[in-house]
Formats: sequence, structure tokens, C-alpha cells
Amino acid sequence: MPSRNELVTRANAVGIAVASYPNDSKLEQKILFMEKNATAQTGVIATSTLTSNATAATDGDTVTVGGRTYTAKTALTETKATGTYTNASTAVAGETITIDGITYTYFDAISATLEQPYAVLVGASATESLANLALAIDAGATAGTNYGLGTVAHPRVSSVSSDATTCVVTYDKVGVIGNAALTSEVAAGSWGEVHLEGGVDPVADEVLIGSTANGAAFLDNFKVAIDNGAGAGTVYSSNTGPHEKVTATTNSATQQVVNSRDFSILNADIPTTVSAATLSWTSTIMVNGVSKVITPATTTYGGSAGISGDKNHI
Repeated sequence: MPSRNELVTRANAVGIAVASYPNDSKLEQKILFMEKNATAQTGVIATSTLTSNATAATDGDTVTVGGRTYTAKTALTETKATGTYTNASTAVAGETITIDGITYTYFDAISATLEQPYAVLVGASATESLANLALAIDAGATAGTNYGLGTVAHPRVSSVSSDATTCVVTYDKVGVIGNAALTSEVAAGSWGEVHLEGGVDPVADEVLIGSTANGAAFLDNFKVAIDNGAGAGTVYSSNTGPHEKVTATTNSATQQVVNSRDFSILNADIPTTVSAATLSWTSTIMVNGVSKVITPATTTYGGSAGISGDKNHI
């Protein structure tokens, strides 16, 4: 027999009220009958529109749809842990720098043909020494020239920038997990701290307000947050998943339309509220939704003698 989850999905598709059939066997028989003999009367997807009054939301404003609350933020809470290696002097061959278990060693020359994993070219100045270190961390495009062949990108850390005195690195994952990454140095230079620091865990369902004063950027960001589109960690929090009940559709500078995901989700199942005077929903619940109605077909089909469940016409 199919799993309960499968039966529920199939029952919803043919308009069966699952709660009326607590016995899986009876439910399956009804599903089989309806799948063979039913015709669908087209339902209507529930919908609602979030409207901006042409003024941007403010930090902390909330928009709720279908039980999930999205919070407008001038900046997302989440942060990656970072660390800064400082050395105002040109590196010396043999000096090493260790970042979370990976040790990079400076050499006066780099082979263009032989593998030298995690070797870094000293270069002609402190600026070049630090720039070459950044290239090695990221396994950039100059392997065999600025750093050794066989070097692979650091599995947990990336370089952010380098200049005449510093090389800044960041943990690849957002949150406090990066704060535990060890940094150490030998022979020269120094790290600001013995660990990367500053990592902050994301808060789900945060949406960036954006730069446009008329609220259009917030509506754009709200759209991709609902659908879990491009921009996670940039315009909405990285641990935000797609909305379970609605999708975001038509978008403009002043409005964002949302639709229920399927006909079985009723208007009243999706309450909509806001805390901001700059935003408003069509109503306090979704509107216009009509459940898809399934009725038995009157056509008599020839051929087979029928299937299990044909007797369950109720």
C-alpha cells in the first residue's frame, strides 16, 4: 500500500477530504475510483496583493503571510567570521602562515612545472607577498607563478582583500561556526586574534529593505525571499526556505502579488497582516480562492472489468 503521505497528496489532487477517511485502505479505494472516473471542475488559486504606498519600509517592520512573518531590515543580521593577517615587511623564504589547519610557506621561486602545494612566492614587496598569499588561499589563476602548482582552494576560508600591510580572510559559511576557525603564524607577522571572529548566525525570514526610497527594492527582495530565489544571504537571510503555502508572482514598483500553491489551500488558510503603515494587503486573508471540485464522470469505459474501489461511489 502507498504511504500515508502519498495518499494525502493524491487525495488532494482529486478533491477528497482526507479527514473523512482515517482508514488508509478505504482512502486508497476512494482515490483509485476518483482517479479512474472523475472529471475536474477548474478551481481558482487564492491570491492577495501586498501594496507599498511608495515609501520604503523601516527597520523592524513585519509582513505576515500564511503563518510566516518576514522582517524588513536595513542590514541582514548574519555575518561571516573574518580575520586579518598583518605584516608590513616583505616575506622571507621559509616563513609560514597557518589558517585553520592549512599551512602556506613562502619561497623565493615557484616552479612552473613541479608541484609545490601551498608554496607562496615571496615577491618584490610586502604588497606582493600578501597578494600572493591571497591568491594561494583562493587557488586563483596564477598557479605555477605566484603560488605552487598542486595548491587547492582552502576548504573553509576565502581571501577578501590584501594591501601593503594586510591580508583579510573570511570563513566561507555564515555564522558563529567560523569563530572557532584557528589562525596562527610562525616567524613573522601577526593575526588580530587567535581565531577568526565576528561571525553571527542568520535570522530566518529577514528581508533587506534596499536602497530605493519608494519601497520597490523591498518588494523585489520580498518576492525572491518567498520563492527562495537568487540572493540568499544578500537580499534575504541565507537560512530562509521557500514559503510552504504561497508563491510570489507579478511584481511592480508598488505591488507584489502572491498566490496559493494549490487549490486545496483555502483563502482562510492564509492570513495576511503587516505592522508597517507603508504596506498593506488586499485583505486579512487571501481572496478569490475556490477549491478544485472533482465529480464522477458519467462516461462508461469499456475494456477492463474495473479496479478496486469502483464500488466506493460515496
